[in-house]
Amino acid sequence: MFHRVIHRRQFEEKQFQLQNKLHFDTALDVFNVIKVDTYKGLPTVWYETLPNPVKRSNVTLKLVFDDECVPHSSTHVGSTMCSHGMVHIYQVFGRK
Repeated sequence: MFHRVIHRRQFEEKQFQLQNKLHFDTALDVFNVIKVDTYKGLPTVWYETLPNPVKRSNVTLKLVFDDECVPHSSTHVGSTMCSHGMVHIYQVFGRK
């Protein structure tokens, strides 16, 4: 049995705009979003993974605001309110 760890990723703010995508590598078969919330004013995703995975996979998370299009080939992982308004986070599969 493998020990899992919890990591946190934030959508950063640059020039008063939130970045709309996060790309990062994590364990191929162990990626589970456990919470989406606002931390220090920024949309944040907490997830479970392995501490030192042998097989890695690229994960893409996309941030969308109300009335914006939902990304193709995606799954909703959570929503939160921040200073920019309500944001919705999707895990995007396949193309980036």
